[in-house]
Amino acid sequence: MVVAVFQGEGINCEGYEVHSVTEDKDRLLVRVQGQYFQTGDGAAATEAWGVFVLPRSAKPVVIELDTKSLIADPPKWTRVAELKPGDGAVE
Repeated sequence: MVVAVFQGEGINCEGYEVHSVTEDKDRLLVRVQGQYFQTGDGAAATEAWGVFVLPRSAKPVVIELDTKSLIADPPKWTRVAELKPGDGAVE
């Protein structure tokens, strides 16, 4: 199964990487983090993305994004999508 994450118009993000993938009896949980960088004056316009290949599963796949405000903060996981078996695409 292939999962893709797209930022759209944003700033200071080089792309997305998988933080972790965990499976329990009810779901597959995929946690994704943006790869942010700092700039001096102003911000760099970006359109970050990430494509991830996961094992096939008949379970729902929940995507959580780390939405913390500061790089030094601990992760703050926010659910951004749930993919049910048979879904072709989810926005």
